[in-house]
Amino acid sequence: MSEQERNSWLEKRVGRFTSSRITELMGIKALGQTGETYAHEKAFEIVEGRDLDEGYVSFDMQRGIDLEPYALEKFTEICALRFQTVQPCSFFALGDNTGGTPDSLVDDDALVQVKCPQPLKLAKLVRCGVDAIDKIYIDQMQHEMYVTNRKRNHFFNYAIYNGKPIWHEIIINRDDAYIDLIKRRIDEAVIIRDEFVKQLKSNKQWN
Repeated sequence: MSEQERNSWLEKRVGRFTSSRITELMGIKALGQTGETYAHEKAFEIVEGRDLDEGYVSFDMQRGIDLEPYALEKFTEICALRFQTVQPCSFFALGDNTGGTPDSLVDDDALVQVKCPQPLKLAKLVRCGVDAIDKIYIDQMQHEMYVTNRKRNHFFNYAIYNGKPIWHEIIINRDDAYIDLIKRRIDEAVIIRDEFVKQLKSNKQWN
C-alpha cells in the first residue's frame, strides 16, 4: 500500500466503527465500558478529522504482517485450483458509521480473512475447527460480510513450521441473526459517539 493509498484508507476510517475492532461493541449484554470507550475514540476522530489509531505493532503482529503476502499467495493458488477468483480490495464504507477492509474478495459472494498464528495455534484450529476461532475474529468476519453483503468468509490460517509453510482453511457462513445484533450495537455506539461529539464541540478547546 502506497503512502497515498494508506492516507486515503485512514481518512475513510475516521469516525467509523471498523471490522477489526467491532468486537469491542459486542459485550455479553450491552456495549459495556469497552464499547463506550471505543465510541468516545470515534468522537475524537470526528472532531480532530483524523484516524487516532496509534498503530502499535507487537512482535507477533509484525510476524503476521510479514507472512500475510505469502499466505494470501498460497490462498490464491488454492482458489485457482478450485476455479475461484481472488481479488484485492480496499475499505468498504457502509454509510457514515461503519466499514471494513477484508483481505480480499473471493468470487462474487465471499471474502477471505488471513491470519498468521503460531504453529500450535494453527494445530488447534485443525483439531477443534470453528470452536477454536477467537471471538474477535468471528465478530470481525461477520461484520465484514455485513458491510460487503457477502455470504461466506474463508478463515485462512498460515504459519511456518520447521522452515516449511503449513495452512488450514475454515469457511464461516453469514449469520444474519448475529449481524442484526452487530447492527444494534453500532446504532447504540453511534448515539454515544454523536453525543460526545456535541460535548467536545461545545468545549472552547475544540472551537
